[in-house]
Amino acid sequence: MAATISGQDGVQEQDESQPLQWPKACKYFVPETMDCDHVYSLLRSDTRYLEASQRSLQYIDYFGFGDTSGLDHQTLIPGLDRIPQLKELDNPSHRLRMFFIHQKRKYYEFSTSSQLSLTLDTWLKLLDQLQIPPVAVEALHDNNGQCGCHISYCSTDEPHPCRPPIGARCAYHVWMKLGDWGNSEHFAYARHDFHTGRNLVLVLGTMDARSIHQLATKLQCSSRIDFFPALLVLTSSWSREIEEHRWQQDFATQQIESQTGYSSLQFYGIEPLSTKQLSLSKDIAMTSDGISNAVTGALNLADIISFLSAQLRRYADASSVFVEQQVSPEREIQLSDAFSHRLSQVNARIKQMHGLKSRVDAQWKIINALIAQRDSQVNIEIGSATKADSELMRGIAFITMVFLPTTFMATFFSMVFFHVGPEDSIHLIVNHWVWLYPAFTIPLTIVLAFRYGQNTWFETFSRSWANLYPLRPNKRNNSGE
Repeated sequence: MAATISGQDGVQEQDESQPLQWPKACKYFVPETMDCDHVYSLLRSDTRYLEASQRSLQYIDYFGFGDTSGLDHQTLIPGLDRIPQLKELDNPSHRLRMFFIHQKRKYYEFSTSSQLSLTLDTWLKLLDQLQIPPVAVEALHDNNGQCGCHISYCSTDEPHPCRPPIGARCAYHVWMKLGDWGNSEHFAYARHDFHTGRNLVLVLGTMDARSIHQLATKLQCSSRIDFFPALLVLTSSWSREIEEHRWQQDFATQQIESQTGYSSLQFYGIEPLSTKQLSLSKDIAMTSDGISNAVTGALNLADIISFLSAQLRRYADASSVFVEQQVSPEREIQLSDAFSHRLSQVNARIKQMHGLKSRVDAQWKIINALIAQRDSQVNIEIGSATKADSELMRGIAFITMVFLPTTFMATFFSMVFFHVGPEDSIHLIVNHWVWLYPAFTIPLTIVLAFRYGQNTWFETFSRSWANLYPLRPNKRNNSGE
């Protein structure tokens, strides 16, 4: 591997005196099945790290579990010069070592990247010292979620040769990524070393400190420490997180139902909103989207639990040749029953969330129908008002028609062409220029009537022509010529 990797936040230099050869120098690297170039690309272009000036912000939670030594918890804060040597924590009595690192995929306007709470230098050295295979790092960057396994076999290849017999089973690897759902993200890599019987679990994601300590407390009570009970407790923690998210969406759905008043649930003391107050708010869309995210997370978790249940049988077969590490039939049955129980819980929650999604969709339709009903009522009121106005205008038109002849006669004889003499000699005097009135008014009336008829005929002809010869798209313009 090159001495430098250029990230989105700049170039972070490696110590040239100690060149890093991960992942090709990884003990469990298989060049035929693992793609180094793709992993290099992910580390270079799909990850954002802390800057060198932010080294004091990085931290790693470490838990060591032993059969007799109990629980050892340390918070590793890599110094300004180097990451603490993990060999100092390599206590042989710790049969299970767990590392927790905060990681979250961030989304920007036109890009996305995985945000890691470590510097690039620290992350690469951690991968190298923990001997993490590159396929696990590839799974970490998978936004859709996945799970996989790998069995390593002993070899004499440098720099980490195995002891004889060569070709025997060396280690059992399992990795799983729950995927990015909602505002949560979880990944775990687990390994069992057949030579030493010790286990390693590397957890990255958004687990909070409370969940981490609860997980460690439960594992401390386990009679036999290995990575399968750790993965069982880990998936149980993820399942509870999904259930908490489901309850949040359930309460949000009940809030929406209480506003409409249409629900199979009874909301005592809560009056539904009036039809005028209802609206298609963003809360409904956000609730529907939250339920979809929870369903996605639950489906991925169900796949992971089914995968772990199948791997338990495969792991028992692989470890059967090692007398001290054999999985007893009783323990295998217990773990298998526990995985079946968790799977049943997750499947039941998936069905519940599908029902919850149907309830939200029903509320969306109900609010649409109520708003349409409200708009129809408004239209009816507008129509009634228009009808009343029309009846009033008809009455006014009738009165106008009754008084039109009288008005015409009064207007006609009030012109200057007519004059009535004094009271002692009443007589009507008609001016000889009275012929000007019909001479101008009759032609103007004819012209206006002709123009009105011409416009009416042109509009009628245009509509008839459009019906007979509808417009067709211009093929030449559509072809881009």
